[in-house]
Amino acid sequence: MRSFAQELLKKCPAGPERPGLEYTLAYLLYTSFDRAVNTGQAAPFDLASEGLKLARAAAAASERDSARSAECHALLGHLFRKRSAYQGAEKLRKADLAAMRAEYARLLALRPDWPDRSTVHMNLANALLEEGDFRAAREHLETILAADGGLPDRVSLEDKLFDALTACGDLDAMETLVHKRLVEYPERIAAGRLSKWETRTMESWLDVAEFWLGHISLAQGEIPAVKTHLQRHIDALAKKEADLQAKGESLPDVLRIFRDFRTYDLLAYIADWYGKVPELDLDLIWATPRTVKLSQARGKSVIAILFLTPSYYHRGKDFLLGLDAYWKRARDRGLEAVMVSYLDGSTRPETQVKSIGDDLKGFGVDIPAGFDPDPSAWTIIKALGGILGSPSFVAIDRQGRFAWYLPDPRWLDVKLAERVLDRLLAEK
Repeated sequence: MRSFAQELLKKCPAGPERPGLEYTLAYLLYTSFDRAVNTGQAAPFDLASEGLKLARAAAAASERDSARSAECHALLGHLFRKRSAYQGAEKLRKADLAAMRAEYARLLALRPDWPDRSTVHMNLANALLEEGDFRAAREHLETILAADGGLPDRVSLEDKLFDALTACGDLDAMETLVHKRLVEYPERIAAGRLSKWETRTMESWLDVAEFWLGHISLAQGEIPAVKTHLQRHIDALAKKEADLQAKGESLPDVLRIFRDFRTYDLLAYIADWYGKVPELDLDLIWATPRTVKLSQARGKSVIAILFLTPSYYHRGKDFLLGLDAYWKRARDRGLEAVMVSYLDGSTRPETQVKSIGDDLKGFGVDIPAGFDPDPSAWTIIKALGGILGSPSFVAIDRQGRFAWYLPDPRWLDVKLAERVLDRLLAEK
């Protein structure tokens, strides 16, 4: 693709047609780069670099206020964003993100009504979240959602705002946003001015809104509200499923997954675990000098337990780092934390113990860690409500009772967990 572009440019002399050709070739190089990385190939940085070079040349040769100039700045922003995700060096990644922001700023200065501005704002917000600047991501999204009444794809941007509010640990704002959408979306759908895609997207969100209210209520410790919201979610989907079956159709997979693997899961936690004292203690094969006992902590400490194995570091490591940092700050308030893993049965236990101890040292993590000694039944992990085959997190209050559960914790959930643990630490 790169050599093809170069050959075409050789045949096109400088003149009014050349910026258009440069832009088109830059766009083709961008799509080639995007396709390569999306199919798991090594990032072809030469394609991205050539695309950036051509897009810059096209922008420089275009009239400043022209549509072509705006297109070039949009493409440059997209290219920098895409390349940043595959930069190995942090310095290069940050440089690409800074360049992305500059190009998007030029674009929006030229065309504040740019048709695809939602993608621009989504990329800006995602970059801030990835950099850990959760407050800035929230402020950016709140500002543009309030200021731009005609903003396309508000649903996706409001989903991203919910992520940002989660990352800030602001449960009240999360709840307010859900209720706001519950009021606004039916009104907008009824007005009949949305595209089919926007209508379907809003309807799909409305189908899962009660789950999110249940999720928030559990973090707030409001158990009757959790049950109410989750049951409403189940009842609404039962009606929807019956209506679809009457027409020979089935419930969409995303809704079935929400109900079967999330809503039912939380209801089962409330019924089987919440408020109960674990039947087993943390009698682990310890990989760290420091250990934790539930029996010794009862009446004194809140226990945060992260179930995480090395094979799932890619999904739970950032949450582990956040939990470790919070534990170091909150230990004097009575917080204990522990990471529980399981033996794989194929490697000697002492080898796995040493390996995970070395891993934690490499991460700079100091929380106690150990293994369920049963490599086949995982009795301790099961008794403490952990999920096998996926990271999970539970909190136990000062009275030794299960008080919160979070399956598959993400890096965005660290502050949310902190708010829950703050609440539990404040309880006597």
